[in-house]
Amino acid sequence: MLDLVTTIDRVFHEAGIHPRLWNTDTTYLIPLQKSLTETQARNYAVRFFLVGVYARSVNLERMYFYNWGGTNIPIVLQAVGGAPTRAALAVEQLQRWLAHAQSRSCGHGLAIKLPDNVWQCECTIVESDRHYDATIRWTDSGTATTTAEPGVAAVPGLDGDTTTVQPGDTITVTEEPILIEHRP
Repeated sequence: MLDLVTTIDRVFHEAGIHPRLWNTDTTYLIPLQKSLTETQARNYAVRFFLVGVYARSVNLERMYFYNWGGTNIPIVLQAVGGAPTRAALAVEQLQRWLAHAQSRSCGHGLAIKLPDNVWQCECTIVESDRHYDATIRWTDSGTATTTAEPGVAAVPGLDGDTTTVQPGDTITVTEEPILIEHRP
């Protein structure tokens, strides 16, 4: 999607027009696609919203995740009248991560000195009792290893578990986004 939105922004710019760009996340084929596994659904749902943050740099203004209560779609977040799925709970965790965040930059792969399959968005988190930098990092497929930079303190996962890290430690990055917290 990021390649597509970048191309669209460039074409609009070259044409001298600047309409509002929205991702409505819908096609007529969605009901015909099979459901994702629970893990895939969780990771895709969170990355969908992270791609929205990332694409703000190319003028993506809004993103919509349609059919939140539906069940005939690949990613089910919460069926009408049902409990939230693991995917919905992971999106809720992402929302907690970003509730007080100010996005600073996003980047990908070798251009930002990371493995080619790694994406990240950096932000500053301002809470009433603390102020710190953080990075959300994920892969588009597979895994990669990165090294904890100076100042890195902890790596919370979408499940709420947190791993304490020291600068120089190896951080494994997967298709499940992680938050890398820096010391305040």
